[in-house]
Amino acid sequence: MPKNLNDALKLAEKNNPKLMIAELNYKISERDLNIERAKLSPSASINYTRSESDDFSSTVDEIEKESVKATVTWPIIKGGENYSSLKKAKFKKNKSNLILEDTFNEVKSDTANAWSLYQSAESVLNSTQSQVNAAEIANEGITLEYESGNTRTTLEVIQSRSLLLNARITNAKAERDFIISKFQLMAELGELTLKSIKKS
Repeated sequence: MPKNLNDALKLAEKNNPKLMIAELNYKISERDLNIERAKLSPSASINYTRSESDDFSSTVDEIEKESVKATVTWPIIKGGENYSSLKKAKFKKNKSNLILEDTFNEVKSDTANAWSLYQSAESVLNSTQSQVNAAEIANEGITLEYESGNTRTTLEVIQSRSLLLNARITNAKAERDFIISKFQLMAELGELTLKSIKKS
């Protein structure tokens, strides 16, 4: 688990699945736009050939031939269809970019909220554990006093055990909330796997 919020945000920026998908979609839209631009751009190619042949009809034994051929192609515009495809690709790229920015902000906000809940749940768990420890000590003392025939009554023993039971129930709930908050944070960080769940 990260040590602080900054570490959590860095991990989320690197591994969050939603953000990774948004980045991938943006890269695809960039590639599609480049393809559409290439369709409207001229292209050139140069071919070089060399050949040798035997010529028995003259005094020269071999004839060498070299040729260089340059070709320039320019796409023919089909009634605005090419420009329409280019505009669609630009729109798709802009849309993907906006989605990426929104996803980044959403992941950042969700990670901060998950971190806050995790920290809060951890504090509550520690607090309830301390309450359980205190209730156990109090119950043990009251029980010993009761068994030794001291001034403790049966009602006080029952109340003490009831307080201990309530403290344990509260602690169990806090432990459940802490585990859930931990999983939620791990999900935002892109670290929630079957292996990480088993380790937890």
